This record gives sequence, structure tokens and C-alpha cells, in this order.
Amino acid sequence: MESLKRFTNCTQKQNESVNDYRRRFEAQADQVFEILGNNVLRVYATKTLGYLDLCSPEDNLEDTKALQDTFKKEVLEAFKASAFFYSCDRSCFQSMLDKANQTSKEYPTMIDQVAKALINHKPDN
Repeated sequence: MESLKRFTNCTQKQNESVNDYRRRFEAQADQVFEILGNNVLRVYATKTLGYLDLCSPEDNLEDTKALQDTFKKEVLEAFKASAFFYSCDRSCFQSMLDKANQTSKEYPTMIDQVAKALINHKPDN
């Protein structure tokens, strides 16, 4: 339970570099998902529109299953990326978050994408 609490409360500290924050965040995430398992979000993934869009009766069943398995794995990475992005230092990156919240197409789905975007963003303050 303590690991989950540390993960949910993991935010970028003021004046902490993106890379230092990323290392700390990923260490917390790794601890949580080691306990919960990497399959923890798979049931959720099967209920999303993205997953349901992969279920086409005219597609090859094996191809569809492979796409669905990949999608379920990507949901965990997207969850981690969203948590990492959402917990960044708001005094530096609020405008970036606001822009991303205006459209889901702007939301990064991988921690690498988030880290690069944060590093390249001119701080708000």
C-alpha cells in the first residue's frame, strides 16, 4: 500500500530536472506495477473504444488478436505517461498541460514523449 501511495503522490519538485523527476517517477511506477502486475489495466483496456475499434468481423482473427494484445500493453504505458505528465511541475508546464487537455490527440502516450516535450518546453515562469 505504501508503494501505491508514493506513486500517486509522486510529483516533480520545484527546480527538479525532468530527467531526475523521470528516474524517481519510473522507480515508483516500477515498484507499484511489480506488486500489482503489468496486467492490471488489461480489463480496462478491453472496455475502451480503441480496443473495440480493433474488433472487426471481416479481419483475420489472428491479426486482430495480435493488435488487441499490443493495444492492451500500450494502455499501461499510456497510463504511466499520463501520470508522469499530469504530475509535472505546474509552475513550469501548466500551459503545456492546458493545451494537451484541449484535445486528446495532443496527449503523449509514452514517457519518452512526455520527457522530451517537457525538456523542449520553455518554462511558464
